[in-house]
Amino acid sequence: NELTDLIETTEDGTYLFDDLPAGEYTVKETNPVLYPLDVNDHDFDPDGDATDSDQSVDNTIGITLTPGELDADNDFVDSRSDESASPVAETTPEPSLTPSSSSSIGTCVEVTIDFDSLPDGSSLESGEFIEDQYSAYGITISASGEGKASLRLFDTGSINLNGDEDLGSPNEMCDNLGSGVGAGGEPGERGENCVPQGNVLIIQEEDEESPNDREDGGMIIFDFQPNVEVFEIGLMDIEGNDSSVTVSHLNPNGRERVREIEIVGFGDNSVQTVPINRPNVFQLKVNLAGSGAVTSVSLCIKAYEPEVVP
Repeated sequence: NELTDLIETTEDGTYLFDDLPAGEYTVKETNPVLYPLDVNDHDFDPDGDATDSDQSVDNTIGITLTPGELDADNDFVDSRSDESASPVAETTPEPSLTPSSSSSIGTCVEVTIDFDSLPDGSSLESGEFIEDQYSAYGITISASGEGKASLRLFDTGSINLNGDEDLGSPNEMCDNLGSGVGAGGEPGERGENCVPQGNVLIIQEEDEESPNDREDGGMIIFDFQPNVEVFEIGLMDIEGNDSSVTVSHLNPNGRERVREIEIVGFGDNSVQTVPINRPNVFQLKVNLAGSGAVTSVSLCIKAYEPEVVP
């Protein structure tokens, strides 16, 4: 219960207690005058400590430090008392040439990649194989798995789904009578699939000519250069609890950190959103244990100048 050290955060809000011996510690925050309201106080990158499950908002974070360990991402999130000063994120389907947001990666543009259009606004065709179509954003998308793993667009609104009705959208039980079939996507379920999903990204089944998601799954990999802030990723037709999302990012001290998010699948034909909310992300891996698709990725990229096609 003795005070070990007392410091002030830097201008960007980071802090570092260096050269501490192994042991049990409690970090306590005193709120800045302009940010008196507490939002979150916990380890945003749990590493197995007993205190990691403590989600109480009490201006303290418990830490178990092992020899040689760098225990990062113990964050205090505060807000202003004036609600009108709170930031509001507005997702835009297509990027503006004017920076729309200021995030931890600097001035950036909020973008939602929905696999229906390219950075220049032109349309993507169903069945198209995906390689470097998003290079204007500094994004490379690839796949890995047994045998040949390639990425392809699947049109969820097609009337001919070639036996892939679990990737149809909307679900057949919705008011707009889509072509999707599966209890997980029915109205009222957690994974309700009543909003048309358009094109989604799949790992193509190797021995199929038509678009068809791979039954034994695989990995969809997003590489970002420069780093981006990732808000969330949309998924479809995830069954069971064996899939996951792996986020590789830099912590405030510039060290590489890897965070794995286990996915609780919402079932056959379901749609769901997995919150990421991480800055300085350089790679995102979607580990599919079986069939499934990525519907969208919402992120903030550094402002860019798109190539103008005559």
